[in-house]
Amino acid sequence: GQSKVYDMNGLTVFSTEKGQIGDNKLDNAGYLSARSGVVASELTFRDSFSAFEQTIEDRNVFSSYVPIYGPGGDIEGVFEVYDDVTPLVEQLEQTQQTIIIGVAAILAGLYLILYLIVRRADGIIRQQYGELRENETALRQARDEAMAASQFKSKLLANVSHDMRTPLNAIMGYSEMLEEGVYGDISGSQRKATREILRSTGVLIEFISNLLDRAQLESGKVKLEMRPISPRDFVDEIQPQVAVLAMAKGLSFACEVADDLPDKILGDRYWLRQITLNLASNAVKFTEEGHVQLTVFRKDTQWGVQVTDSGQGIPAEAQERVFQAFERVSNGHVGSTQGVGLGLSIVNELTTLMGGQVQMESVVGEGSTFTVLLPCCWLRKKG
Repeated sequence: GQSKVYDMNGLTVFSTEKGQIGDNKLDNAGYLSARSGVVASELTFRDSFSAFEQTIEDRNVFSSYVPIYGPGGDIEGVFEVYDDVTPLVEQLEQTQQTIIIGVAAILAGLYLILYLIVRRADGIIRQQYGELRENETALRQARDEAMAASQFKSKLLANVSHDMRTPLNAIMGYSEMLEEGVYGDISGSQRKATREILRSTGVLIEFISNLLDRAQLESGKVKLEMRPISPRDFVDEIQPQVAVLAMAKGLSFACEVADDLPDKILGDRYWLRQITLNLASNAVKFTEEGHVQLTVFRKDTQWGVQVTDSGQGIPAEAQERVFQAFERVSNGHVGSTQGVGLGLSIVNELTTLMGGQVQMESVVGEGSTFTVLLPCCWLRKKG
């Protein structure tokens, strides 16, 4: 450790590093605190640090400031003792990073196991239902068992997903604080690892949100709350979220609201938002270069939300399956991309619940267009 002594004007009158005698400390918060009679300590990051007549770079320095009292009890100066604690800080940061990565890996493993259990349970239900179709009595029994199993599955998904949100949000929050330097500066490799934690946690949170929506739909608990909404405000609310996803992949993203739309329509804002976000995020996910376009328009007695992308497209033989739960399509092969295939099934079921329909046009190698058409319920026409 090293030390310095300052007078009441902040001037360095003694230092174990002779070259620092005469430096002024008047603008330092720790010095000012000690000069007023309060002992203070601080941890600072320094681009360079003088130690025993040599200069070392990028160091974490811990300093303590103590008032110096004269014979009469008055403060006559400030004494500082400081030391290089870089190894300790790096060890703490590495330990914290390891813990966060470990917890994220455990949570990802738990969700993988849960996903496999759900897939297996869903397969068993389908198999049992098919085997008992020839016998009417057995069919009714199988149907009841399947419904009970489905309700149990939905309840399990809802409960587990809800309970997992809290630790995932905590991981997201602490990772964001690490990246922003709340706990001190981090190295480039640590920042890269933190960003990967944020990305992976975001995927898990999106997965949980879809599971909760799916559970509500299967349990029949979705109740539409039809209230006046502005199509333009609705698009403005969604645009930033999708734009961030598109920007991360180097895609262009544009929104358009038709001029002939009314100022207000009746709709369930939350579920309309889920429909649009699922379509738009799906488009970004399956588009490697080019653009994604969101359009809200009017068509006769209907209004619609349309998402167009320049992605890989969906082969004709797979198009009938994309709206089924747990079906995934990538490069013409079902089940070969990230995610669990819930987004489009949720869009289809919510649209049906609202009395609308989903249309799809897709060409392999050129892209896809998904259109949700809903019945019009105008409150006030524009103009």
